[in-house]
Amino acid sequence: MYSITIELDENVSQRELINKYIRDILTGLREEHEVYISLPEEGRDNIVVDRILTMIEGYLWMKMPNDDKDRFYKDIYFSPKEDFVFIKDPAYVYNYR
Repeated sequence: MYSITIELDENVSQRELINKYIRDILTGLREEHEVYISLPEEGRDNIVVDRILTMIEGYLWMKMPNDDKDRFYKDIYFSPKEDFVFIKDPAYVYNYR
């Protein structure tokens, strides 16, 4: 399993952070098909974290065939405390290519 820790850096622009972590997450999905993402203390309340996760959710949603959209939320698990997210690549899990 691919593991990523999102660390916020005030010296780096939001756009750069978002692009970096999107690339990291997509790399993890391609290479390992499962990604564990450790979130900063603020969780999704942080704008950068929220944008990263929203973009990844959109990407995965678009990969799912229309007749299987109900499975989507089984492939993204948010911990109750919002301190981590676990994502499975639906293309790998359900053999969509």
